[in-house]
Amino acid sequence: FPFHAMFWTPLGPAEERDVLNDASDRRFGIVARLSPGATLERAARETSLLARRSAESEPLRLRQPDMRVRKLRDAIQNIGNYRMPVLVLQFAVLFVLSIASLNLANLLMARNAGRKHEFAVRLALGAGTARLTRQLVVESMLLGLGGCLVSLPLAYLGFHALAAAITWRIPGLTEAGINAPVLAFTMIVALATSLAFGLAPAALASRSDPHVLLASGAGRATLDRRRHRLSGTLVVAEVGLAVLLLTASGMMIHAIFNLTQVNPGFNTKRAVAISFSLPGTRYPSRQSLAAGLGQTIDRIRNLPGVEAIGAVSYLPLIGYNPGADFTVVGQPSGAPEQTPRADYQPVTPGYFKAMGIALRHGRAFTERDMKPQPDTAIVNQTLARRFWPGGDAIGRHIRLVGDDAPNNPLAIVGIVGDVQQYGIGTPPRPEIYVPLHRHSMTLIVRTAGPPGPMMAALQGAVKQLTHSQADLSVRTLEHVVAASIEKRRVFAWLLGAMAALALALSVMGIYAVISHRTAERTREVGIRMALGARAGDVRRLVVVQALTLTAIGVVGGLLTASAATRVMKRLLFGVGFVDAWTFMSVVVMLVGATLVACYWPARRATRIDPMEALRCQ
Repeated sequence: FPFHAMFWTPLGPAEERDVLNDASDRRFGIVARLSPGATLERAARETSLLARRSAESEPLRLRQPDMRVRKLRDAIQNIGNYRMPVLVLQFAVLFVLSIASLNLANLLMARNAGRKHEFAVRLALGAGTARLTRQLVVESMLLGLGGCLVSLPLAYLGFHALAAAITWRIPGLTEAGINAPVLAFTMIVALATSLAFGLAPAALASRSDPHVLLASGAGRATLDRRRHRLSGTLVVAEVGLAVLLLTASGMMIHAIFNLTQVNPGFNTKRAVAISFSLPGTRYPSRQSLAAGLGQTIDRIRNLPGVEAIGAVSYLPLIGYNPGADFTVVGQPSGAPEQTPRADYQPVTPGYFKAMGIALRHGRAFTERDMKPQPDTAIVNQTLARRFWPGGDAIGRHIRLVGDDAPNNPLAIVGIVGDVQQYGIGTPPRPEIYVPLHRHSMTLIVRTAGPPGPMMAALQGAVKQLTHSQADLSVRTLEHVVAASIEKRRVFAWLLGAMAALALALSVMGIYAVISHRTAERTREVGIRMALGARAGDVRRLVVVQALTLTAIGVVGGLLTASAATRVMKRLLFGVGFVDAWTFMSVVVMLVGATLVACYWPARRATRIDPMEALRCQ
């Protein structure tokens, strides 16, 4: 912290003096420890007061600094950006656990129903309900513990596969793993859920009257109806939770698709970005820096297959730009806190052509604009529309504020299209391009054909400038765009995997319940077929029963999803809270899965021999 730092050096006396005297310098942040008893809110108030006083002491040089106070753990690696996705995934895991637990409860009830004669005999012989309940609860906990032990190797493989799929740094990921606390927590959760969801079936079986269990009349029918109602409710809850996860996953996939359709403001085809940092000891002056960069650009431009080349300080979509305050020459200045601010982009001639950024008005930079103190600038459409809505920005002058900015006014010579600097789908900010060389830049090379065969030649040319291969970062612009949405893509895949697991568990639950109910209705089906019912009628009876449970769960799940997905609005780019495409897909998916789940029970029901069914009953 910050920015992947590996070593730290103290500020020199002159640099420290400049930093302390210029509150508009945004290269530095302040890290402080609260005194005992102090709160974050109190620190924020006192910091805001200091910011106002510093602005009042030197109003002509700086505006009121934008001081934001937050906890250090929220500032490290933007950990706050992971809070919402992790929270959603935690709820997804909870939903999958709930579906599995509901399945366990349903299966235990079906198993206990097959042991009704055993329970009746044991109760009639004097076994207490507490002893019978204890036995059934222990059986359910053993099932949960066995499932936990079987799943640990899968969890180990899944964790390492996930860690390998994540190509960016997540705070704490390298320290995470399958360790003793994780194993203990998993065991506790497995035993607790097995106990909680195994208790109700055990109580239902052990508290029944043995005479009712052995009877075949109204008392037995009442007991079966109660059990069927409870099992049906559990299936409906499973389907509802699965619908919730499928809807959230579908909306995330829809959002990712929308992001891939967004125009980033530049052409990603056949373009390579080569980032490097030049040592100040080798290029101490602007003249030596300009000469070294110029020779490298000319060397690459003369390579066969190169169409255009340019350089930029802050590559689009990297999510960072220090920005700069500026004033419009000829317009009255407002209060210091109202000084406008824009992204600040030092570039070289050819950058806009190499990136494929559209030139809307005016001209692009030429070699004549490359001066130690630039006097020209190009702005994007957002800045031009905000300050010159009439479209007369060409020829106007602006002045940048800051020690690192050109001191003289800059004449606007061109207007270019907006570029996504902070991520696909983020609103564009005002941006000012200045013809200037920097020690840390990114070369953009556009090729006539696929850039792959030219990678070695491009790296060799830049290596002659940097004298080091370690400082190079070479990637295509297509990779840059893909990497900007990679976090959301991985999150969508994880949520999709959870939804697929929830769907599979729900199908298993529907199959188990329908299969068991069909087996219990063997005598009824035999009578119906003896009275002339056809195979299609029997299949319809089974399918309607399954679709009824699914329909109730789907309606409840969609109503819940339309409200629950509002908390994900920051992640759902271009997707409304009620996404008809996703909702219809989920309905079709659940109906199809239900038909598959009840196929075998319906087929077995149509093959029942009426005489055998009546004889067995």
